[in-house]
Amino acid sequence: MSERSPDKDSILSQPEMELSRLLDEARGLSQRSLERVRLLKELFPGELRGTALDDLERLEADARHDRRRTPRFAENPARVLVSPSRSPGEGVIARVRDHSATGVCLRLDWPTEVGTILWMRPTTALPEERWVPLEVRHCRSETRGWLVGCQFVSKVDAT
Repeated sequence: MSERSPDKDSILSQPEMELSRLLDEARGLSQRSLERVRLLKELFPGELRGTALDDLERLEADARHDRRRTPRFAENPARVLVSPSRSPGEGVIARVRDHSATGVCLRLDWPTEVGTILWMRPTTALPEERWVPLEVRHCRSETRGWLVGCQFVSKVDAT
């Protein structure tokens, strides 16, 4: 696999770029391995028994729906303030389920529509600290509320 040069304007830090490269390599290795198992099944149809190949193909089909470009991390579930506006007095405490260089998945007590702009900042933030804009990419019901996947927004109207 070719080495990518770091993009100075990239939102990804150097370690995240390295993890993304490793993730790409792992996906390629997985695909090549599955192709080899398919070839072995063609060459030796009576030897591969059970559902192993079916299971691998099902996993591969599921992986195609995963549009992640960067790895996600869920090491320490943090609490953040989330608000539909960036008013200093607003914000409801929410829990971060996982995060990546390009977004965050929040556990909220309410549903929100895809395309909505939410604002997030640390619970320990001072009133003058900036809110970070997020665009809701998906929202799904869960037993303890709603999982809301958001992408960091680089430019938002300042009005």
